[in-house]
Amino acid sequence: ILPPGVMLQIQGYGATQPLSTMHQQVMGRPACLWRGAASGVQSCQKMRQDSRKVYEQGLSFEHKQGQDISEQNLGYFYQCYTNTNQRRGQRPYLNRDFFARLHAQLPESLVLILAQQDGQVVACALSLRDGHTLYGRYWGCTRYVPGLHFETCYNQAIQFCIAQQLR
Repeated sequence: ILPPGVMLQIQGYGATQPLSTMHQQVMGRPACLWRGAASGVQSCQKMRQDSRKVYEQGLSFEHKQGQDISEQNLGYFYQCYTNTNQRRGQRPYLNRDFFARLHAQLPESLVLILAQQDGQVVACALSLRDGHTLYGRYWGCTRYVPGLHFETCYNQAIQFCIAQQLR
């Protein structure tokens, strides 16, 4: 697990800055998302409806962290990451070796959320964590499913934070 304020310094692989500025932080446990707080009830209801639609398409999710993330999982993540960038006409700015080094040097800091449909992994999001916070994500998919990005990257990340008592 990352110590507070650690710098990710893997030179030549696209990142030499604090994780808190490198990734968007998933903050707190927004009551709105799961309990329908007074402010934003309609948007929370819409989010729950969208989430339900994803599950109705036969998707399930698995959260892995640390040593539970296999080299095969990491390879599939990178395939998704590059596929998504290429579909957008962008070149991936982090290479496979960057993620391999993260996995080797900071394994307990990695969180991988895998989305499965019909027994096959179709998308994943890779985040970093320290003892208190989950940071942003890199995302990718090999199959388009409406609502999958939001469910994988945000709803599932929030569920992970709640389960792990993270901010």
